[in-house]
Parts: sequence; C-alpha cells; structure tokens
Amino acid sequence: EKSLKQDELGIKVTKLDPVSDDVHEAMLKKGTLAKQQRSCLYHRIAECRRFVFETPFTRTGRAHARSTAEQFLRRTVCTVAERFPMSEKLQPIVDEEHVELEPIEAATKAIRNKVRDLTLKAFPLEGQAKLKTLYQVLAGAVNPQVHGGVTEVAEAFLKNSVIASYKREHVEQLQDVLIRFMDIAKKALRVARKALEHRPATADRSGKDAVAASEEEAKDMEFQNVLEKGFDALKKKMKQYFESAKTYIQRESLPEIAEGDKLAAEPSSVDKNKGNPIHAGIVEPVANHRRIASDTTVLEL
Repeated sequence: EKSLKQDELGIKVTKLDPVSDDVHEAMLKKGTLAKQQRSCLYHRIAECRRFVFETPFTRTGRAHARSTAEQFLRRTVCTVAERFPMSEKLQPIVDEEHVELEPIEAATKAIRNKVRDLTLKAFPLEGQAKLKTLYQVLAGAVNPQVHGGVTEVAEAFLKNSVIASYKREHVEQLQDVLIRFMDIAKKALRVARKALEHRPATADRSGKDAVAASEEEAKDMEFQNVLEKGFDALKKKMKQYFESAKTYIQRESLPEIAEGDKLAAEPSSVDKNKGNPIHAGIVEPVANHRRIASDTTVLEL
C-alpha cells in the first residue's frame, strides 16, 4: 500500500476463512449436523455467507511488532449476499464488521489456535494420528525457546511486573487457554508415545528395510524423549506465571466479594455478560464492546 502512488489503485489478495459458527447454525436448522458429518470438508464449510480474515498491526504503523505485548490484530468479517456454494463464483459483499483485538486478546486467540491444531492432529476426526505430522506440531509447541510460544506470551502478559496493567477478564481468559494448551500438549505426547510403542516390529522386515526401519525408530524415540524433556521444562517455567495470574485474579476479585452476598455466590469462571462458562479453547473471549460471532470450532476430547 505504501508503494502505491496517489494516482494508482491496487488490489489486495488475501485468504478468507468461513465463520464456522454460521456454518453450524445453518446446518442445525436443517437437522444435518450429525457428529460424523463434521469430518467432511463440505459439511464444515457449506451454507456459509460470512468469511473472516485477520490483519496484524501496531500503533506505530508497522504490521508486525517486535514484542508480543505490542502486537494488535484486526479481524474483518465479510458477509456476502447468498450462501456458498452456488453457481456464481463471485458475490458482492453486503456487510463488513471490524474488530480490533488488544495484544493480550490476540495472544489468547493465537494460543487457542495452537490448542485446536494440536487437538486435531492428536485426535483426528477420522483415522489414527499420524506420528510425523503430530511431531511437527509438537516440536513448535512444547519447546520453551520457540519464538511466539506460550512462554513468550506468558512473559509478556502474566509476569508480576506487568500483569496489573491488564484487565482481570483478559488475564483469566489467557490463563484458561494456557492451561488447556498444557493439557492437550501432555495428551498429544502420550498419543505419540503410544504410536511409537505400537508401530510394526522391525523383526517382521528383512534386509535393508529392517535396518532403515530400526534407525528411523531409534531417531523417533530419541525425538520423543527430547519433546518430553522440553515439556517438563515448559511446565516448570510456566508454573510461576500461573501462580502470578492466580494471585492477580484473586486480588482483583476481592472488591467484588466485599460488595455483598449477591456477588459472593457467583462463580469466578462465568462470564457475567452472557452467563456462559469461559472454558479455554472452547468459548471466545468477550471483548470490551465490539465482539462479533466467533469462528472457533468446539472441539470434543
């Protein structure tokens, strides 16, 4: 955009994702959303007329920030005239909605995406988990040093010295999704370990195939051990951030409890605006005042 001259027009091409809440709602009305049908690509994206794309930005004008704590995210939801699929490949956009997520909200959404990705790779809707694919996701998830990982997010928002600058509900949402991430990562490692232990024995093969299979098995077992050690290190590192978040949430809840009995009985994990439980990785966080329908798919473990 900056390279264009004042008398020039440009076309921006971007990827759109269907807003899955719309998909499920339309299919429920038709009575076609059977559990087994969710595994079909057509049934996951059909009957959709709302699509979303995301644009990272910063207050300084750069697209990407040097720090996670400075990275904002703009979500744009486009609504077309008729539901896809249809005979016409192009449709006019009849409505647009824009939501700007604060850095802590953007980070929460990024971790939620990791949770969803890990869940789908470890517990696919069809068939068994593929070890190589699962290892690729795990390698970027449980390594404490990975750029943009959970430790970097926790350091940016849950550290004792900075946590007080964020709203309690945002801290609670981030804490919930990080706990869910740790849980699914642990389960995914168990799935990978089980897949290693139940792979075909090398004794059933002969010659070069047996040697190659034995070497591959040894490498996979070594990599599995590295991932498990990395996860143990990640747990130890995340413990301080969970304690910091827990203390902050409890401290910020005290004034509400002191107001009277009507607040004393309210669960802290309930969204007071909508009355729905805020469960990490399942329910979208509620923004200050402009939240739109979520595209988060409910995952069943």
